[in-house]
Amino acid sequence: MTTAKRLPSPAMEDALLRSSVPDLPSLIRDYADHIASTQQLSEHTVRNYINDLVPLVEFLDESTVTNLKNVDRLLLRGYLASLISAEYSRSSVSRKLSALKSFFRFLRQNSDLELDQIDLVTGPKKEKKLPAIASNHEIDRLLDEPNTSTNAGIRDRAILEMLYGAGLRVSEANAMDIADVDLKTKEARIIGKGLCFRHPVSRQDSIRMQKKQPAGALSNGSLSTSRELLAPSPGSFQKLCTLL
Repeated sequence: MTTAKRLPSPAMEDALLRSSVPDLPSLIRDYADHIASTQQLSEHTVRNYINDLVPLVEFLDESTVTNLKNVDRLLLRGYLASLISAEYSRSSVSRKLSALKSFFRFLRQNSDLELDQIDLVTGPKKEKKLPAIASNHEIDRLLDEPNTSTNAGIRDRAILEMLYGAGLRVSEANAMDIADVDLKTKEARIIGKGLCFRHPVSRQDSIRMQKKQPAGALSNGSLSTSRELLAPSPGSFQKLCTLL
């Protein structure tokens, strides 16, 4: 007798032991194999997908459902109501509904189950949260982080000033070149999404930091060949921007 392959979700294994739907364990395992192979998902991602189905398996058991053919829109609306009553966030409910639809879509394609009403079930609207705003003290600490006694520190301070003062996206600042900065007009030429150009005004502090570059740092509008003065690599740039 062959042992069934264990799922990457211990919570689902426990839920399936209590399930009253005979074919559900094998269907869940087939679904896990399917999304892992066809979507090239990692075991961690597959576990998250399967974990999002655990409340569904538990609800079916509590509702004494013994055949998936009995699952209809009314039952699934009750399932969503149970998630809300359990105080799951709206984003969690939407994610679990998405996992449910993905699973039932798999069943329609790979079994004799029809489940035509599943796509009619809609989840709650997503929450709209106001963004967190940094205080003046936090901004000052951020800008003071680079060591401006070094060339690299001066460069990093200028990058942070440009990001904060001109409201740039990280990708926009990373794509900037010395030729895009006009120290006389205190403007920078930015290539944004959709190749749209704009000219934000640089903050005075940022202009001063750029002017602190030592002699020879700029040559014919481009950076010198000194590694310390070159723009940071994408990896180090992203590391710097985590300070934001």
